[in-house]
Amino acid sequence: MTTDHSFFLRGHLLKVSKDADQAELVALRLGKSRATSGVRDDSIADTLEESYAAEDGLGEEAWQSLETSMDTASSQILEELERRSKALGELYPFRLDGDVLTYEQSDSLVYEFLLCTSLTPSLTTGRFKDFPRQFERLATVLTANFLGPNTGHCHIGFPNENKRFKKAVGVAIANSGELRWQPDDDLPDEGPRQGDEGVDYIVWKDFGCGRAIGQPFYFGQCACGNDWDGKLNDVSEKFFKWFSTLKVSPAKVFAVPFVIPDNKLKEVARDAGIVMDRLRLVRAVAAGEHFDLDLWKEKLFETMCLVAAA
Repeated sequence: MTTDHSFFLRGHLLKVSKDADQAELVALRLGKSRATSGVRDDSIADTLEESYAAEDGLGEEAWQSLETSMDTASSQILEELERRSKALGELYPFRLDGDVLTYEQSDSLVYEFLLCTSLTPSLTTGRFKDFPRQFERLATVLTANFLGPNTGHCHIGFPNENKRFKKAVGVAIANSGELRWQPDDDLPDEGPRQGDEGVDYIVWKDFGCGRAIGQPFYFGQCACGNDWDGKLNDVSEKFFKWFSTLKVSPAKVFAVPFVIPDNKLKEVARDAGIVMDRLRLVRAVAAGEHFDLDLWKEKLFETMCLVAAA
């Protein structure tokens, strides 16, 4: 039996993914960057050798060990950047030449916005509070885009455009023809006064035959912070206490602005359901007609500049 050690590397590969993000951010700000710019903070904090220790580095002088670790870091970050480029093709807003990364602005700015969201220094103060709000709305639209025609969607994450939970889910109730408001006996008919009961958006797929029975429903949860992997089970039974039972159990969707490595993706999918990470959200931009470029581009640009122009 062959042992797969990728499970034990998932933490390290998340670190590589984050360092690749840093290299992309430098290129976004300056036009170009090198792969090693993603580990600049490691060099300053003297943690580079711990993060990218070479297996054969025993007995090396300190300067040799640092140089070996830098080479290892550069190689692994380049491999991650190449993986992103291959996954997105023309939708990837960077070009790799050797170890030089050049920024080439995308048409939609979705990748750039998601990158900046993943590197936002705060999600709760000042204008940075716009990032999670914009991300929830964008994830709603792009999940619907991924599912294609005859797909309805509504954003219900708090705070939302309708302000109250019952009014927000009323969009799905009115348009799906199947979701019905039916709180448990001990609950107020007006619903909770604030909060979203752990669901940020609802998407449903109409069969197009005029029968709203057994439609596929998707309940989405978003996570923007670095503690995102602690929110894999936020879509829980507490949400369903406000509705009558659907004929077909809804699927869970977990949306994040990060790029999740494959070995970590397996774990996340097991716990959280359908995963929409940065690569999948960007691929969804061109998959349907729900994403309105003219409507979104200016919003995304204004928000991403809070990080990109810092």
